[in-house]
Amino acid sequence: MHTTEFIWTSFHKELQAFIRHSLKDEMASDDVLQDVFVKIHTRRHTLKDEGKLVSWVWQITRNTVLDHFRTKKQFTELPDDLVLQHEENPFNTTFAQCMSPFIHNLSPQHKEAIKKVDIEGMPQKQFAEQEGISYTAAKSRVQRARLHLKDLFLECCAIPADKYGNILDMIPQKNCRCKERPSPHALVSSM
Repeated sequence: MHTTEFIWTSFHKELQAFIRHSLKDEMASDDVLQDVFVKIHTRRHTLKDEGKLVSWVWQITRNTVLDHFRTKKQFTELPDDLVLQHEENPFNTTFAQCMSPFIHNLSPQHKEAIKKVDIEGMPQKQFAEQEGISYTAAKSRVQRARLHLKDLFLECCAIPADKYGNILDMIPQKNCRCKERPSPHALVSSM
């Protein structure tokens, strides 16, 4: 079982960046990060499968950020990118690499939307400006690209995910291009 110190060393920089990006307030972000690690420390015994450590840590982090928004009532609508931080989770990064052959089968517009927003982490507003389209049109383009990519991928792989969309595993179907995928446990071990 990994210690809280190991988890801190492995995750705190990425979690801090995510929280600061979500809250846009450095002091509040530090408080939320501290809350995250208090929860990790006090709930460590609840993690039964060490292979799910990465998704467990990110789930606690997202829930803590959402709790912050709820208690402060700072927003009537949560930021678009709060739930879709794929590049922050190492297993999601590996999944993105596995998706490469499928991304190449998308239209040029959809390919660019996935590459910029989901892989490189560009905010959708910035993507809209870069493409010279409205923010609403950019959101629609990204959503259509994601749906098309999902359809292509699900033809060959099952992808169980948590309620936040974090990939928990990839289960290749017959003739799937992702047969050489690492397990989440292997990713945690390599951190």
